[in-house]
Amino acid sequence: MAERVEKLWAANPDMDETAVPVDLVTCSGSGLDPHISPAAAEYQVARIAKANDMTDDEIRKIIRKCTDGRFLGIFRRP
Repeated sequence: MAERVEKLWAANPDMDETAVPVDLVTCSGSGLDPHISPAAAEYQVARIAKANDMTDDEIRKIIRKCTDGRFLGIFRRP
């Protein structure tokens, strides 16, 4: 896991050594999980904005649009 954290820090230099959301460090059994937490999405905002010539706010708007709410009002959907 430490190696994954190092890779994430390298890929997201604007985050310095900010704590990496756990779902970016772990993976599902299949390794193909299409859902990430809002924290994991936020962690990658600067890198994604830069790679797509967009602003951080434009990326955050997309994240908000694509984020599911809570299931039954209490459980956060994956």
